[in-house]
Amino acid sequence: MSLAALFLALLASLGSAQDPCGRLATWTERTRLAPNSVDARRQSELRAILGELRILRAGPEGRPAEIDAGLVELAALAHREGARPDGLLAAAHLVRAELEAELERDGARLAPWLAGQILAAEARRPRPERRLALELLQGRREAALLPALRAAAGESDPELSEAAAQTLAGWDDPLVHQLFLERLEQGRGTTRLASEHFERTRAALAPELLDRLESLAARLYLSEDWRGAARARALGRALPTVRAAPILLEALTLWTRREESGTGSRRIRHELVLELQRRSGRSIGADPARWSEWWQAVREGRVALPEALVAGGEQPSSATFFGLRAESDRVLFVLDRSGSMRQGFGTDGRTRHEEALTQLLTFLRQSGPATRFSVALFGDKGVAWRSRLAPASESNLEQVRRWVREREPDGETLLFEGLRSGLGLDARGRLALERCEADTVIVLCDGATTEGPGWVARWLAEENERAQLVFHCVQIGTEGNGTLEALAAGSGGEFVRVQG
Repeated sequence: MSLAALFLALLASLGSAQDPCGRLATWTERTRLAPNSVDARRQSELRAILGELRILRAGPEGRPAEIDAGLVELAALAHREGARPDGLLAAAHLVRAELEAELERDGARLAPWLAGQILAAEARRPRPERRLALELLQGRREAALLPALRAAAGESDPELSEAAAQTLAGWDDPLVHQLFLERLEQGRGTTRLASEHFERTRAALAPELLDRLESLAARLYLSEDWRGAARARALGRALPTVRAAPILLEALTLWTRREESGTGSRRIRHELVLELQRRSGRSIGADPARWSEWWQAVREGRVALPEALVAGGEQPSSATFFGLRAESDRVLFVLDRSGSMRQGFGTDGRTRHEEALTQLLTFLRQSGPATRFSVALFGDKGVAWRSRLAPASESNLEQVRRWVREREPDGETLLFEGLRSGLGLDARGRLALERCEADTVIVLCDGATTEGPGWVARWLAEENERAQLVFHCVQIGTEGNGTLEALAAGSGGEFVRVQG
C-alpha cells in the first residue's frame, strides 16, 4: 500500500470516531487529496454527515461557525481550476444545496457571514470560495452586504469583479449606480451588464446620473471605431427615448455618411435604424432626414411616442442563412464539420454539410460583392479558409465552395477550435483586435459541442467586451447543450433552430 493510501485510510478511521464537524473536515481533506475518490459510497457518507449537521444546528447550542466554513470549502471545490471529476462535482453541488437551504432558513445570519468572512478581501479566503460566496449572495439586497460586494466589484481580478457586478446588477441604490458608471467610464467590465443594470433601475436614476449615461452613450456612438458604436447600442437602451433619440439621429447621419464614403459599417447603420424603429413604432427606412422629420414632429407634439415601444411594419430585406437574418458586410462563418454533418438534411438527398455550404453561398450572393467574409470549419480541430476577410465575388465564392467540399465531415465537435482558427485566437483564447476584421460571426452546429457551454460567459466577458462581435447561431436538430444559445444571448445575436 502506498504512503498516500495509508494516509487516506487513517483519515477514514479517524473520521468514524469524530463528531459531525470533525467528520466533515476529514471528508473534505480526503477529497482534496484524492478528488477521484468520490464514488457513490463516499457521496452516501457525505449525505449522512450533512444530516447529522442539521440535527446539530437544531440543538440548544445552535450552529457552530466551523460548519459554514467547512461547507463553503467543500462546495467551492466545484470552482477550482483543472479537471473536476463527476463525483467531486456531485458532492460540491450537494453541499451547495445545503448552503442555499441554510440561507433560506437563516439568511439574516449566514449572508453577512459570507460577505464578511468569505468574500471580503481582508478575510484572505481562496478565490474559489469567494466566487461561491458571490453566487450564493445573488439576488439578496441587504444593506449590510453592500460594502463587501462593492469592494469586490472594484478588485483587479476581472472574474471576481465581474461576478460581483453581476450580483449587484439591478440593485436600486445610488452607490451601485455610481459603481456601474465608474466602471463604464474606466472601461472596466461589460457594457451589456451595465446596460441591464440601468435598464432595470432607470426610473429611479437621478438626472445627474442620466446626464453622465447620456454623455457616455453619445461619445461611443459617435466614435470613429465601430466597436465603440456597438457598445453604445446596449448602453443607449438604458436611456429614455427623449434622451436617446437625438443621439441615435446624429449617429445615423454620421454612419450613413461614413458608409457612403467606404469607411462605415453596414451593421452599425442597420442597428441604429432598428433601435429607432423599436422606439418609434414606425418603419420609415434608413434615411436620416425622414427620421429627423419624425423627431421634429414628436417634439412639436404632432406625433406621440407609442406606449409599447415595438417596431412596426416591414423590416428591411436582408440576406438569410437558414432563415437567420444578419445585417453585416464583415462576416465570419464558423461551420460544424463533425461526423454527424454527414447525415441527411430534408428529403432531397443532400447532407447537412452540403446544405450548410448551399446556404452560405446563397447568403453571400444575396449580400453582394461589397460584403467581405471568411469561413472556418471545426471538427477534431479548427481550420480557416483565409486569415483575412475577402470580397464575396464569384471567384472567391467558387474558391470557398471547393475548399469546403474538399473537407468532408469527420470527428468531434470542438467549436472553440473553430473560433480559434477563424478569429485568430492565441493559445490562451485571447483575441488580437488588429487581426479581427469581422464584426459578425455566424455559427452553425448540429449537436452538442464537445467543450460544453461553460467557457462562453467568461470568454465573452473577457474578450468580446473589447471586440464587440455579434454571434448569430443556427442549431440543426435538437441535440444541443446550450452553447449556441449562450453565445447568441451573451453577444446580442439571434439563435434559430432548424429541423434536419
